[in-house]
Amino acid sequence: MNIQAAGPETSNADPLAEDMLALAEYEFGVAQSQCAQCREYHALYTYTRLAGVNKSVITDGDVAANALLKAAPRNARILIAGAADAGLLSLTARATLALDPAITVVDRCPTPLAVCRRFAEQHAFPVTTRVANFVQEAVPGPFDVAFAHNILLFIP
Repeated sequence: MNIQAAGPETSNADPLAEDMLALAEYEFGVAQSQCAQCREYHALYTYTRLAGVNKSVITDGDVAANALLKAAPRNARILIAGAADAGLLSLTARATLALDPAITVVDRCPTPLAVCRRFAEQHAFPVTTRVANFVQEAVPGPFDVAFAHNILLFIP
């Protein structure tokens, strides 16, 4: 799994690779205006991934991608439950794009949702985003696959 920065002008074998430098800068700006209590978390999350400090499921992306591919049927309705940045969306899209999935990203903060929308627009694939707090409300489904990672740390 390649998570290094790659700009749209860069020749890259992975057409859905994140331009992490640009997304980090964008997320930092959005966090300043959109975040309530999580400003520093979202402002710095992608930078910590770039620095190799933040070890997440994306670090072992091949394992997660293989699991997603095995679990998702054709035209899968996939829920990404909690997204600190576009990393999980990138991983999910790369793993399942040939299946023509309908991907929905839900988070309690609008900042990572804005980053996910920007990533999807840059790579010309549809994504649905929704602000919701999983502790307080259910997300309307149904979904074939739910992909949750860091959100589990925030649910009592």
